[in-house]
Amino acid sequence: MGHSALLGIVLGVLLQIEPLWMLLPFTLAFGLAVLYLIDQTDLWSDSILSIVLSGTLSIGVILASFIQDYRGNLLNVLFGNILAVNQLI
Repeated sequence: MGHSALLGIVLGVLLQIEPLWMLLPFTLAFGLAVLYLIDQTDLWSDSILSIVLSGTLSIGVILASFIQDYRGNLLNVLFGNILAVNQLI
């Protein structure tokens, strides 16, 4: 579901909402949409998942090009940053 999460993060940045607050509802909505399409069509679930998630990834990349003054890294928001992990001793 990371593909649709990227679209949620980009929309959060474009709408000037905290990207992490936009991430969960957007990903949940696309998950429910995928489940609905699986129930309503005769296509295999792998096909529907591939179509929807590749579509959301492409829309997210296209919309990310409209972010002009954002200096953060969308991939760090989506996947995290390994350098930000501290030792817990």
